[in-house]
Amino acid sequence: MVASDVIVVKFGGSCISSGADLRRAALMVKKVAAEGKRPVVVVSALKGVTNQLIKVADDATRGRVSPQEKDSIVSLGEVVSARVMAAALRSIGVDAVEVDPYSEYWPVFTDDVFGDANPVLELTRKAVDERIRPLLSMGVVPVVCGFLGLTVDGRVTTLGRGGSDTTAVLLGACLGASEVVLVKDVGGVLTGDPRVLKGYSKLDVLDARETFILASSGAKVIHAKALRFKPEEVNIRIVGFNEGDILAGGTLIVGACQPEVEVSAYEKPILAVTVIGERAASPEAFSKLMMAVREAKAELVSVALEPLSMTLYVSDGEANILEALHGKVMEEELGKALTCSSKLAMITLKGAGKVEGKEVSRILSEEGVGFHSILTLSSGVRIFVSWDEKERVLQKIERIVNPVRRFGR
Repeated sequence: MVASDVIVVKFGGSCISSGADLRRAALMVKKVAAEGKRPVVVVSALKGVTNQLIKVADDATRGRVSPQEKDSIVSLGEVVSARVMAAALRSIGVDAVEVDPYSEYWPVFTDDVFGDANPVLELTRKAVDERIRPLLSMGVVPVVCGFLGLTVDGRVTTLGRGGSDTTAVLLGACLGASEVVLVKDVGGVLTGDPRVLKGYSKLDVLDARETFILASSGAKVIHAKALRFKPEEVNIRIVGFNEGDILAGGTLIVGACQPEVEVSAYEKPILAVTVIGERAASPEAFSKLMMAVREAKAELVSVALEPLSMTLYVSDGEANILEALHGKVMEEELGKALTCSSKLAMITLKGAGKVEGKEVSRILSEEGVGFHSILTLSSGVRIFVSWDEKERVLQKIERIVNPVRRFGR
């Protein structure tokens, strides 16, 4: 359900670099509140501060600062911005409170992947309902640190570069805000990069899926991760800091992003058979091994080729298929030896602007789940894990790649 008077306004580090900028931002927020809106403000660190903090930490430790320590240090940039912004708002008569990870009002909870944490949606929604909504009901403007999160045991995390966009869209989704306004150094999404093109123009409206593709392809219009949290009913407006009216103009991003990651598991256990040798990855070897698979009445579900090996992923008939493949390899001299791993589950991820194998590896490592192999497809990724881990891995991957589906109330 959309709350028509709730609006989330995020000021990025690209457009706030001084106390004067923060005061200008505060005056914009006051104007929004005067028009009957209940704003939630999200702020980034001042321009350049995050890089300065990273350099200081790296220089002081000679690069030996841990990811957890670095997140704690880097977070101070947003903490300062939030506290100064809240003070600026109070100085012009707006009741405001800073909301940082050390505050009793903090709402964003994440996993413990330091440097690129993912929100834990259930905990975040509950915290927003219990901590942020009451502030809005009392007429208080919460000024929330963007980019930051907190683990359930109280350790500060960061959401990855551009994470303040994620914070704003996430809060907008949890609050059912009518709009999330991202205030940047440009007045909207342009038809091309103004640094290399002359005939560019601003787009008034853009579909969320189109925006996701742009962002995933390197356009710095919005952090791609943020769009995964956008419900259909919550619009995003990208406006320029120098535009004046942040409730109009700019580029309006509409519709649900729905990265369209289809997560599925093959219904039967899989046997992975790897054949090694110089001929193992040849077309001739593949053809003859396929014949052996068919003769054993097994089903080939995937294959992986390396310069000196071929791995066949097959279902059913373990004993028969092993005997058949071993016999064929030795008889036809297709390889030197074979090895196998049994009772594997095959999980397939399709779409999503190409989910990357390294991202899947990180998810599994975070969960403490070992995996047999990961294959990258033209349309997605296939992961092979222990059959006993199938359901747990499925739930974990679904939560990460399709978080917006979990926003139903």
